[in-house]
Amino acid sequence: MAVKVREKTDTIYRVTFKGLAKIAVGKNVSVEPYEMTVRMNEAMVQAGPLASWRNYLAPQLLPKILPYFQRVRTQEIIHAEREDGQPIDNPAVMSFEQLVEYVELAELPVDTNIYMDAGELRNAIRECRENEEAFVQSQKRLAQRRGPEVTMKQSAAELNAELVLSLNESAPGVNAEGQTFKEALAASKKEAETPKTEKGKGKGSDSAAADI
Repeated sequence: MAVKVREKTDTIYRVTFKGLAKIAVGKNVSVEPYEMTVRMNEAMVQAGPLASWRNYLAPQLLPKILPYFQRVRTQEIIHAEREDGQPIDNPAVMSFEQLVEYVELAELPVDTNIYMDAGELRNAIRECRENEEAFVQSQKRLAQRRGPEVTMKQSAAELNAELVLSLNESAPGVNAEGQTFKEALAASKKEAETPKTEKGKGKGSDSAAADI
């Protein structure tokens, strides 16, 4: 009786990215926020989820919600999960909060308070896994250098929590002409749709009126 070999299925992740994207129409340039959840397979995660998002997924997907998209300016993973419901065990695809939880569950000697972002924390976890003894010594030196910086960062976040919330609700920025990007975009489209003959006619009428 032949033994049936179970085929290995590819792990599919649902990863939520957040950041800023550059969009432009002619000389009108703006940086707009985005947030999107995409599906990624194991190959994309192994190649680097941030690089896979920036190089392959964002150019295809962001233009659907951000017309005149040019490129990704900033990016971060804010959440990730596996489609099969199993817990994620790959730090490469975890958000900062998930990395902190990963460190706690694995009982790694990683001080999550001294790392500024998810990228630094991922590198710390990797270095700890590779050589824990050397990592612990290196982390001690980093903690000594960053002690005041960490304290200042925590204080700044606590003191300005309400301000951050209000800034998230503030109006979009304006360009040199005092236009928001949407206003500049509308003006640019209107100008592009105006026939050349009509533009010339308008100029002639203005000139005649000035003579009168």
